[in-house]
Amino acid sequence: MVTLETSFFAFSTLFGEEFFTFDEAMPYCSRAYSKFKIHVDLQSFYKSLRLEESRLPSVPYITYKDQWVTWAEFFNTQQLEVVSTYYSLTELRTLCRKKYAEQDKKPANLQKFFQSFKHEDEKIPKNPFSFYRQTGEWVNWKDLFGLESNKWLNYQSAQEFCVKCYQQETVKPTNLAIYYLALREAYKEEVNLPRHPESYYAKTNEWHSFKSLFVAV
Repeated sequence: MVTLETSFFAFSTLFGEEFFTFDEAMPYCSRAYSKFKIHVDLQSFYKSLRLEESRLPSVPYITYKDQWVTWAEFFNTQQLEVVSTYYSLTELRTLCRKKYAEQDKKPANLQKFFQSFKHEDEKIPKNPFSFYRQTGEWVNWKDLFGLESNKWLNYQSAQEFCVKCYQQETVKPTNLAIYYLALREAYKEEVNLPRHPESYYAKTNEWHSFKSLFVAV
């Protein structure tokens, strides 16, 4: 069954104005981004563009889930050709993976390990998450060090877990999105829940809403 939320994302606004297609939205955003001289935070910039153009959907990675790759591709960040004093993400990955391979005892905390050598080279950004997020390239710390990322629960398993937790609550949470994040943090050592389920499960066409995630059908 198609919910109101998914209908909203997929077709039109409540006022009947259709959203851009992916092939219309991508060049529109790319042209707007090309006016910059340095990289800016892509998601914040996208929000500002939506104030000017209502045909841009609020959650493009869901609306365009069949064509979506990354924010960097959507805005074509490479077009700026910004001269940076820091390594490219590809160069930093090579350096970090070499450092990791040299360790006899593999560090468990990758972020702490990064902090231990970041001062050795001025071309290493002090906060790679913040720096490469601006270009839309950042993935996570495991990607930086060449390790396999967490395998998130499939939708059915995630729903079963969420429903079970919700049913055990004496006072039912009203904001299910916030409740989901609280569960994710509380059970992070036991259960691999994705940070953005609305994006992750949209890839398999299983996402409907947080209500659907927490209420057994």
